[in-house]
Amino acid sequence: MRRSLKTNQFWFYASLISLAVFYLTLTWKNTQNVDFIVTNSLFWGAIFLLLWRKRKQFSFGSDFFSTTFGLFLLTIVLIKSVSLVWFESLFFLPLTPFFGFLGLIAIAFGLKELRKYWWELLLSGVLFFPSDTLGWWFNRLFQIQIMTAKLANYLLYYFGFNTISQNYNIVLHLPEQGYFTASVNYSCTGVSMIILMFKLALLLESLVMMKQLQRFLFPTAAVMIGFFLGTIRVTIMTVLLPEPDKFTYWHGTEGAQIFSTLAIVIFSSFCYLQLKEQKFNSLTRTRN
Repeated sequence: MRRSLKTNQFWFYASLISLAVFYLTLTWKNTQNVDFIVTNSLFWGAIFLLLWRKRKQFSFGSDFFSTTFGLFLLTIVLIKSVSLVWFESLFFLPLTPFFGFLGLIAIAFGLKELRKYWWELLLSGVLFFPSDTLGWWFNRLFQIQIMTAKLANYLLYYFGFNTISQNYNIVLHLPEQGYFTASVNYSCTGVSMIILMFKLALLLESLVMMKQLQRFLFPTAAVMIGFFLGTIRVTIMTVLLPEPDKFTYWHGTEGAQIFSTLAIVIFSSFCYLQLKEQKFNSLTRTRN
């Protein structure tokens, strides 16, 4: 019985690793993006670790319908990947981890056991989904463009600049230089940074034991940090409109990466201090 359990565990983890390698290979073939591969490898590692922690709770066994359903999903994923064309990769690739993982669970444990792995399924659906697509829906829902323009205009006004907010636009008046208009487009809002921070918060929640309040606090802090840093970047770019070279730098990839790195550092520091305080309080109660 023990040998059979270990054998089933081996094949389950081997299949999961094979699915991860298959997805990463397919992603590299279509994107050639090293950062994307590294980030997705980290996501796969988190899912693997979560399942490794649950290994003693595994109850292998599946019925005919569940096995057939799982094999159908995996077959579709494999066959479709062979005939994948460039425009389909934008839609198909992000769904591969979710449907592949769903198929593995159905084959290994049966559909009746899905509720035990709902968090891992959620992560496989959210973490790998393109930030731009999630960001588009996030922007539509919360009107991040308008909020960013309004807050950036307020900051400029607070620091003594003569500005007017007009929907997505910020009109800046500089004495002896004239009027300049900054259009806050989607790519300038920092929505992609917000989604990245949100994904990192979900990743942290998955790997670290924390209080219920912190499970709400960390994603909220991640979104707020991303939003405010994105607003500060828009504020800087608005002030630099009269200087094209400096504006181009902060509007380009290098300027965006500085703020992305800063967001990760601030969020990591915030989480570290919160978790350190929690650990200290726990040790204090234990000693008392």
